[in-house]
Amino acid sequence: MNIRFITVTNNYNQKKTKMVLSVNGIQGMYAHENGRSTTLKHDSHNNCGYEVAESVEQILKLIKESKAI
Repeated sequence: MNIRFITVTNNYNQKKTKMVLSVNGIQGMYAHENGRSTTLKHDSHNNCGYEVAESVEQILKLIKESKAI
């Protein structure tokens, strides 16, 4: 089974750490009204999802460009 990953920036409490997440685990995403972050729903998060710095459009581009390993 091939797995694809994307790297996003954790925007929770402005620490700006990088996270590598499986594309297959993404359940959905929505942009915040402030325009500075997106909530990324993922299987590996057991609550509301990850707050990331990338926009929905940027995440979709990362998914499209991801390669199976």
